[in-house]
Amino acid sequence: MIRNKTNSAEFSQKQICTGIYLLSFLVLIILFIVSVLGVSAHEHTYPTKEIGRVLVINDYVSLIIGVPVLALCLLLALRKKTIGWLLWPGALLFVLYNSLVYILTLPLSPVYLLHLFLSTFCVYALFGLFNRIDGEILVKKLAGAIPNKLVGGVLTGFGVLFLFMALHKLVTPVFLNSAIPITDSATYSADIVITFAWIIGGIQLWRGKPSGFIMGLGLLLQGYLLFLGLLLYFILQTFLVHTPFALQEFVVIAVFSLVFFIPFVLFMRGIYSKKVLD
Repeated sequence: MIRNKTNSAEFSQKQICTGIYLLSFLVLIILFIVSVLGVSAHEHTYPTKEIGRVLVINDYVSLIIGVPVLALCLLLALRKKTIGWLLWPGALLFVLYNSLVYILTLPLSPVYLLHLFLSTFCVYALFGLFNRIDGEILVKKLAGAIPNKLVGGVLTGFGVLFLFMALHKLVTPVFLNSAIPITDSATYSADIVITFAWIIGGIQLWRGKPSGFIMGLGLLLQGYLLFLGLLLYFILQTFLVHTPFALQEFVVIAVFSLVFFIPFVLFMRGIYSKKVLD
């Protein structure tokens, strides 16, 4: 399942992936550190109370969802489970998305630099994984077991939808000459980045291309975690900053999460049915 790009047959999986594992473990450690700092010392971590009110809740989400999920993916990968390799990019994308929000929100500071390192390590690890997983083998093993057109359609459709929504929310205030909170503009910008990944990955999976099979499960995981994180965010926001519970938005996001969760389950079932978890 892992491409061996050397001429040595003895070049083991562990040797091939040492750099990727190291980068991902650094991501896990840094994510834990910045999240704990945000939760325990947000008055000194964030420049204003308004920014702190938004980002501290996201720090809780990272500790509750981001850290455990990435740790689990790394554990599965260390045990040489194919499922760990396919889920791993999704966990990194989830971390990268959140880190981009911090980079686009915070001024230059030690925490900013930590998030800059975090996002850089995520990108390098993602490219490393993409280059090591053999998509041709995945296509052969999973052909007919995974509803690639359904999954690809969901990713592409949601990618296009959220791309236009993010662009609309960013551009409209400019024409109306109105201000937009920096955390909101940062979130919409991160949305644009991740939706391009959904669109590209979805199209490739729809077409049955190896790159689509490599990215598909990870993109579904990232999308599901994104909406799950938003649901948790709404709940925590009510208790931590005492804002009214946004029931309507909560229901909409819950539906979105199901739209990602169902294809995710179908993809997982296809992998189990073909017994490619070794």
